[in-house]
Amino acid sequence: MAWWNSCFDWAELLAEGVLAPLRRGRSVAYRPPAWDERDRPGAIEVPVTASLLIVEGVGAGRRELADLIDGIVWVQADLDVTHRRDAARITSGETDEAA
Repeated sequence: MAWWNSCFDWAELLAEGVLAPLRRGRSVAYRPPAWDERDRPGAIEVPVTASLLIVEGVGAGRRELADLIDGIVWVQADLDVTHRRDAARITSGETDEAA
């Protein structure tokens, strides 16, 4: 969701593009705007029959999503691990240092 978007400015994308449609009983095939802008393949797809949806990432448990989620699990890693993962994502071209 946050790929090539502000780290903390994507709650509305998640809410309107994925969570709210699921709550209304609809399947989801959502492409965030940045995916179209940068020709990223695929979509976030969730069938209406899904009994569990896990949203992973920094900010996934944001307050503005509280009415659309049922639970939050906090997972934390050491800074050296997160720096190593970020460096790998930059090297692979998935993101850059500015993103």
